[in-house]
Amino acid sequence: FDYMVAGKPILQSIQPRDDMLRAIGCGINALPEDPASIAVAIRSMVALPVEQLREMGNRGRQYVMEHHDYRELGRRYARLLDRLVEGKAP
Repeated sequence: FDYMVAGKPILQSIQPRDDMLRAIGCGINALPEDPASIAVAIRSMVALPVEQLREMGNRGRQYVMEHHDYRELGRRYARLLDRLVEGKAP
């Protein structure tokens, strides 16, 4: 999320549970511990126009601000606590 908040396009080399980067459109995945896959991903990202990289970064930042901003997380937590106090399961 730190890179996303910074508005930077992301190139990651991990095995994600879900492909959040692709879903959001804010980066490229490479296979972990696979130099050839990482090289292809780097070349792909370098070949993108600057404006497209900027848009990728902006999409990531927007996603974090909408879904993981501390104020929003605080509101969600407060709603959860209210439900628990009322005896309603989340």
